[in-house]
Amino acid sequence: MRYLLFSLWLLLAGCSGGSAVGASFPIHPRPTPPKALVSPEKTFLKCGAGTAVADDYYCVTGEDLEGLRKWVVRIQGVVEKYENATKAINNAGP
Repeated sequence: MRYLLFSLWLLLAGCSGGSAVGASFPIHPRPTPPKALVSPEKTFLKCGAGTAVADDYYCVTGEDLEGLRKWVVRIQGVVEKYENATKAINNAGP
């Protein structure tokens, strides 16, 4: 029961411990992956009508491409937040 309450407290707190420096940093959720990452076989389809050159290319709808672009921008924001937190932890001294 004690572990359950502690786990619940950690979940509600929403912070990872920076106990070495006496600070807490927020946990940032990972963005929902787009269709291009979840089911690439349905996103990247062979182009062309049987010509040898066209068969070497893959086509993507504008909607799927935009979803992938937005995900890359969001994931980059999360990475930058964690990089800044890591720098703050590493630069904090006693």
